[in-house]
Amino acid sequence: MAEELNVFEKEEILKIAKSGICRQNDVLRYNSISGRMETAATFDLDNLPRFDALLVIGGYPRPIYHAAMILRSYRKKYGMLPEFMTVGKHSIRGQIMGGTDADVTEQAMIKLGFDRDYILKNHLEPSGCEINGLVEDIRTIVRRSFGLNWQDQPRIAVVSEYGVMLNLAQMLSFRISDYEFLYYETPQTPEEERMFLYERFDGYWVDLIIAAAFDSHRRWDSERLAPSNSKMLEIPTFDTIRKYVEKGYVYYMSPSMLRDLGYSEAVIKEMLDKRRLEIEGDASGDHLGMPDARVEAKLEQFDVMIQRIREQMQK
Repeated sequence: MAEELNVFEKEEILKIAKSGICRQNDVLRYNSISGRMETAATFDLDNLPRFDALLVIGGYPRPIYHAAMILRSYRKKYGMLPEFMTVGKHSIRGQIMGGTDADVTEQAMIKLGFDRDYILKNHLEPSGCEINGLVEDIRTIVRRSFGLNWQDQPRIAVVSEYGVMLNLAQMLSFRISDYEFLYYETPQTPEEERMFLYERFDGYWVDLIIAAAFDSHRRWDSERLAPSNSKMLEIPTFDTIRKYVEKGYVYYMSPSMLRDLGYSEAVIKEMLDKRRLEIEGDASGDHLGMPDARVEAKLEQFDVMIQRIREQMQK
């Protein structure tokens, strides 16, 4: 089992997760239309700008909640809705609950009362869950959309999970510099409301946060933009990342990430196999994994979240 964290280590993880929020001035992007460097814009519900489309990066249930709140607020403020987009194939880790990530997001938004034709207008059969597939899927949706494709630089608001948006902003604004992305400053879910394994200390939240933080350090100007100098002071050091890797929190680490941290192939395989076994279990039933990792448990939790969103939207 991954080592249980003490109170001080949990506080450190909370601090690392907070550093993964993308806020104004955290990422400097190149505007391929104007030819200038400029700050990647961010927003929240109290500072809701106009944009052409709302993009939900699939794979996690919680961003569905934020997307619903954003669309509700947008309609109240502007009297209309932006286009809706979502991308994501089958999840790279255990958060998927049936169908592709994009399918789950779309069906959830329909259950929340959004018009089916509106939600499915930009539906796309995903090409892949890796970075290249994600980028190509976003471009394909824009090319197919009359409302987006005619614009020189469509403005696309991005919603994803707490603690990973900085990493996404570094990647999207680098790989698709001819669009303007605006990043939602995703608030942290209160601890008493965290029902999914990927957002809980007793699940694999630490794994997610550590992997996202480490990715923000990697391959600048080949896969992603560097964070601003001030943001660099918040991002954890390699030694801090390695500390939690040594404790076993490697569920979201790819082999290439662990190689970059200096581990051998044999050690990498052992670490990844061990963590996946303790979370997912195995087909033989000898190792059951975490109870909430079962599809049935995820679906039940997902339904609870949908009901809570409905109640909030009625207020």
